[in-house]
Amino acid sequence: MLFESWTALHGPDPDGSRTAQAIKPIMDLGLTLVPEDEGQPMALFKECIVRIDGDIARVRC
Repeated sequence: MLFESWTALHGPDPDGSRTAQAIKPIMDLGLTLVPEDEGQPMALFKECIVRIDGDIARVRC
């Protein structure tokens, strides 16, 4: 349910308020990404964003 509201965002969001409302519950989870190569963990939505589409994931830092 948390990720569906983020996925459902379409169209312009000039001030980012719709996006912020959709991702806040996910941010509140305090998720981190931990690289397989023992690199530094990154806080999701604070230090990076992950997009998953089927079997393809993209990370933007």
